[in-house]
Amino acid sequence: MRAAILPKYGPAAELQVQSVETPTPSPNQVLVKIHASSINPIDWKIRNGFFVLRLIFGFMRPRNHILGIDFSGEIIELGSAITKFKLQDQVIGATTGGAHAEYICVEESKLAYKPQSMSFQESAGVPLAGLTALQALRDKGNIGPDQNILIYGASGGVGTFAVQLGNYWGSNITGVCSAPSIPLVKSLGAKTVIDRTNLDQQLSKNQYDIIFDAAGHGSYGTFKKFLTPNGIYIASTPHMRDFLPLLLTIFGRKKAKTLIARLDGQDLAIISKQIEEGHVRTIIDSIYQLEDIASAHLHAEQGHSKGKVIVQIANE
Repeated sequence: MRAAILPKYGPAAELQVQSVETPTPSPNQVLVKIHASSINPIDWKIRNGFFVLRLIFGFMRPRNHILGIDFSGEIIELGSAITKFKLQDQVIGATTGGAHAEYICVEESKLAYKPQSMSFQESAGVPLAGLTALQALRDKGNIGPDQNILIYGASGGVGTFAVQLGNYWGSNITGVCSAPSIPLVKSLGAKTVIDRTNLDQQLSKNQYDIIFDAAGHGSYGTFKKFLTPNGIYIASTPHMRDFLPLLLTIFGRKKAKTLIARLDGQDLAIISKQIEEGHVRTIIDSIYQLEDIASAHLHAEQGHSKGKVIVQIANE
């Protein structure tokens, strides 16, 4: 099979598309023919060899030489213990790596049925970004109707899902993004959209029940003055700068929280259902072929994507 191989940490040019052996599923796995995948920030952060990620994914060299978390595709082989899915089922899923390839073996607990209303390209953008938004707002924020929610980075991969999910739950959504992205964020259901360059001038103190930093560029210190007395600040990914606020706010009324998304098929099924009901859609920024994976990484790493960067692997 073809796969994007990362032999060592470094710039995007280290990624090489090569022919490697197709994996064989264990009893509790299925083999999926991948039609499309996507680029998430963690992909290029692993590739760059961020120190904390080296502790997880391999200190000197990556243990898994194939990156990629999100995928959509078709099941072509079943392990002997599989009970939920069958051959030719179209699925979406998330795993800890290996999705930038033509085939992947994955546990059925990491899968959900692909939304039939979506293409493989659109559905490949759902898993990690959708799970992060869902679990941040629902589990960390305990989101509810009529709450005032601020989504920072509202036009990115996670942010576009967070705006739509918050709107679905009946909250009052304020999005923060770059000026060119304001029409997009409004179209997703945000009641108010703010240019990120004028943040302090346009936000009010003690205003928001939840502030979700979907871009991962802010901090509790930056946003705490905008929280209500019982407000919650949620960072989409853990940073060293968040650890002290996490500790200091344990006993206070205002809270700082962070999360590592659980790659959970049941939560994926929840998002898939909301997609089928017309409440959520994937915003695609751009589509790259697998052979152009280095260019896809470079584009995503710039941090200006509106929605998801998709990697096309098989012809639909």
